[in-house]
Amino acid sequence: MTPRQLAAALAQYVRGADTTGQLLGFELGNEPNGYLTTVNAYMERIGRYVAALDASPATVGVPITGPA
Repeated sequence: MTPRQLAAALAQYVRGADTTGQLLGFELGNEPNGYLTTVNAYMERIGRYVAALDASPATVGVPITGPA
């Protein structure tokens, strides 16, 4: 399982466990300046995670926040 697939599976689990509807979104990219050197590299990586989330009916369109 790739990191993106794992993230999508975890997001699907979390969204399903949110029985009260209080989940506001998923944060992607905690402190990206520590491991990515350009904004373009960050946006490319985030785009791949968003595509993985959008590939699942359980997480398509989930709000995304970040970076922290």
